[in-house]
Amino acid sequence: MKINFNYKELTLREVTDFWIMVFNSVLYYLLALFTVLVLSNLFSLLSGHYNNFQGRLFYYGFVIKPIDAYWSDDDIALIFIFGTMFALLSAIFFERVYKWIRKYKYHIKLYFFWSYILSIVWFVSNIIVGSYSSFSVGAVMSSLHLPMAVRIIISFVFMFLLLLLGRISRKHVLISSSMYLKYLHSDKNIWFHN
Repeated sequence: MKINFNYKELTLREVTDFWIMVFNSVLYYLLALFTVLVLSNLFSLLSGHYNNFQGRLFYYGFVIKPIDAYWSDDDIALIFIFGTMFALLSAIFFERVYKWIRKYKYHIKLYFFWSYILSIVWFVSNIIVGSYSSFSVGAVMSSLHLPMAVRIIISFVFMFLLLLLGRISRKHVLISSSMYLKYLHSDKNIWFHN
């Protein structure tokens, strides 16, 4: 997909509409980011609370520790795998809601679009980063004593998956962008194509 854009040829009305669209999109992006991070971390925290863990939720993550000061391998897997898997399930949910609502004129569909994209990125990036460190799923990989060669293969598989999902999601981007392009009053200035 290539974007051609010539900002100098826009009228004052088009420039105003352009900045309103940018503000609107950034606002929905930030709201979706907050939603995805809080829901995923809250699910991890609740699954830990189920196994007698104490924790505290922040907008960027969580802190959790066992009441008896003992981390079993099952506890690590439960908290970190299921929290990451919840991001995948929420991505599927947000994508289905977006597909259902995208034919309507409501701008809230942009929120569901961003939530879908960010949930996918959160799921895949937790596995990629965790393959090289003890972050999130990496703690489970460390508790399973996976060799680094296997972890690298897992990270490359998920990098390919991220690229594939980005390729699949192009249609959603085109549909969302066409919602805004009609407000720019001029089809000679901005267009999307493959």
